[in-house]
Amino acid sequence: MRQYRIKRFRFAAFWVLFVMHDEAHRRFGVIFRNRKPALLEEILCDLEEVAQKNGVKMVQHPSEGELVGNDALLYRAIYNVIENSIKYNHTGGRVSAQSNVEKGQIIVTISDSGRGIPAEDQKQVFDPFFRVDKSRSRQMGGCGLGLALTKAIIELHGGQIRIVSSSPKGTTIRIMLPQ
Repeated sequence: MRQYRIKRFRFAAFWVLFVMHDEAHRRFGVIFRNRKPALLEEILCDLEEVAQKNGVKMVQHPSEGELVGNDALLYRAIYNVIENSIKYNHTGGRVSAQSNVEKGQIIVTISDSGRGIPAEDQKQVFDPFFRVDKSRSRQMGGCGLGLALTKAIIELHGGQIRIVSSSPKGTTIRIMLPQ
């Protein structure tokens, strides 16, 4: 049953993203190839208030490269990852973000000093409706779709997202996108 729901969600998410892309294309011309050099900085600025409210310090390391694609979708995908890094961190914690170019790809790396994701949950964290800590679902908000949508957006752009490392001292997530 769970696999069926996951397949249905992926299908629905794909069509939502397709319709968003198609509508943006009709309204504004071909925006799927927009280059957005300051997207990471924009997201960090937009989340600064959330970070302050949670007592988390955000750091942007010097970045290079330009993200190529639908900037509204890429914004949402990276925003989701950084917002989770803030929400699931601790007071006095830290979130850092940077992008660089490696082998013709833009690599966006987001690291935090939060509680980490248990090894047994790392493969499921990108599945729709999955929550690592179900007891905090109401307290933290959301419904378990953020990272599933993030993965769908990244894959729509020909990229990949993965957890590089995670421990009780923090998590590092890497997003790889074609340049």
